Amino acid sequence: MIDTIRKEEQLQVQRALGLGNQLLDPETLLTAWTQQTGRPATELADMLQLRSRGQRVSDRDLLTWLEKIQTVRHHLPRY
Repeated sequence: MIDTIRKEEQLQVQRALGLGNQLLDPETLLTAWTQQTGRPATELADMLQLRSRGQRVSDRDLLTWLEKIQTVRHHLPRY
């Protein structure tokens, strides 16, 4: 479930940055994020990194990850 949400969040970021609907490699996305928002790449990279891979994610890690998603959304360009 987490991977599905992460991918959808990545697509939302890409759309907001004008990068289309196909999942891009992280390096391309991070470069565009930094150029268009002036924010550090680590901010977006942290959001893209949580992966469940069948392992249980702790409640604390999940809450931290959701906070990172909110931070990223807050800094997306508004059209």
